[in-house]
Amino acid sequence: MSAEDATFLVRSHVGQRVVDYLRVNGLSEEERRLRGPEETDQGSNYIVTPAEATTVGPNGIVLLYDKAGCELTLPAGRQFRFGRSGGFMEEIEGILPLEPLIWQRMQAQLGELVASLDSSGWRRSTGRYTPNQPVRTSISPEDFANKSGPKWAAVGFWEACDDPSVKLYLEVRHYESSASGSFTPPTALAVPADPMAEDRFLFLVRIQAEYGGRSSDEFIQLRDERRRSVTGDPGRPLPASVWLDDPDWRPPNESRSPPD
Repeated sequence: MSAEDATFLVRSHVGQRVVDYLRVNGLSEEERRLRGPEETDQGSNYIVTPAEATTVGPNGIVLLYDKAGCELTLPAGRQFRFGRSGGFMEEIEGILPLEPLIWQRMQAQLGELVASLDSSGWRRSTGRYTPNQPVRTSISPEDFANKSGPKWAAVGFWEACDDPSVKLYLEVRHYESSASGSFTPPTALAVPADPMAEDRFLFLVRIQAEYGGRSSDEFIQLRDERRRSVTGDPGRPLPASVWLDDPDWRPPNESRSPPD
């Protein structure tokens, strides 16, 4: 699916100012919510495709990861989560495509996803706290055979071309064993699956400032410095509106240029 056909094209990247994420994407209602008294400087928001999107109107949510030099467009999905720390975006997570895929279609789309990531400028990598295993280009039935509960298979990690501490993680999820929740496509659950039907699969994609890496440390340090300057306690959250009102805040002895 092209970005032009999407229900909603979201432009974001790790390190983007929260205020820019909201305004570039026209999320005025979300900005009003974040200005509420219960919203703090650490949290997430969700963008969800309407349940009727498969039968009427345009379909899906397309993420354009718009960091200069590391641009990446993901296939349309139903739901994305955007995590923030202080005044900056630190994590983007989505489930795609729009509907679960049978085995052969999943394998074909997996190959396309891996090829797209390899050609985008992102580099194959490993997670900071995960086994040093190469990216996989296919999944075998054995990956799901001996697991109970939700079943999934890791494909691998890529790192951003400009920052090795920003990682993209790709995973295949077995749809029938997945717990229902915010990331489960609602239309597909509306009708009980035929017990003789083939198993189906989805992809999870997560892009994040890896904990303990350069970018994550910068976001956390800046968030905690601002908390300390206002409350005297770096562990005491501030209202999210503090960062929306002055997104370029820096400690008095530092420049106001953003970490992005």
